[in-house]
Amino acid sequence: MATIALGQMNAGDNAAANLEKIAQLAAQAAAGNADLLVLPEYAMAYPQKGQPFPSAQTLNGPFVIGLRTLAKRHRMYILCGILEYSGDSKPYNTVVLLDRYGEIVCIHRKNHMYDTMKYRESEHFLLGNDLFQTADTDFGRLGVMICYEIRFPELARIQVLDGAQLLIVCAAFVTGPSKALQWHTLLSARAIENGVFICGCNHVKPKVFLGESCAYAPDGELLAKMATQEGVRIVPCNLDAIPIYREKNPAILQRRAELYGFVHKSNSYEENSF
Repeated sequence: MATIALGQMNAGDNAAANLEKIAQLAAQAAAGNADLLVLPEYAMAYPQKGQPFPSAQTLNGPFVIGLRTLAKRHRMYILCGILEYSGDSKPYNTVVLLDRYGEIVCIHRKNHMYDTMKYRESEHFLLGNDLFQTADTDFGRLGVMICYEIRFPELARIQVLDGAQLLIVCAAFVTGPSKALQWHTLLSARAIENGVFICGCNHVKPKVFLGESCAYAPDGELLAKMATQEGVRIVPCNLDAIPIYREKNPAILQRRAELYGFVHKSNSYEENSF
């Protein structure tokens, strides 16, 4: 049984203040015997309206050092969104996974930017170019995506084919028409089509970010859902039950990969669209 803590928060533009808030969430998660505390995209810092993104830090900077201290103190894995210094004029939008001893297990740099409508995320961040390599923990194998990446089913499928039992989405999913519907539909779809558990930890900020952090079982059952408040929600995920779910819905086991070459062609949609 994996016990996941969703740490929903409203991060301001001060990384040190946000770390103090995370320390409170970590204490709550530890009190619930969580194996993993999941924090949202931009948990390190998010700018005030109309201001540039706060300064990025390296993986050896004070924010990650603070996270490492919390992970070691509570003997708990922590997954957190940071602004990672790149040496360039723009940072990476990164999540870092720490183990129970405060060591960095792996990082993931967002590789699909939210360039849509009037917003261009690529104006603020460098594009990551590596797929996330599934991470082994003492409670199961994890796959990780950042926000907009949930809209690309290939990313989830690749990680599940590599053995991921639990998909984690660190997000700053915005408010707006149909956004809540899309958030929950995308998460439940990734769970159902892959036969795995999924947890989405979303940023919450009035009129900006939706909140509604949640978790779904492999059959699409809603296991937990937060509203628009900051706090922690403890979610038990019985990863050992995945084979039972897949007996009932064996689609992931009935793939015919030899038929799917078309979907891997670059720009195939644009070349074949009407």
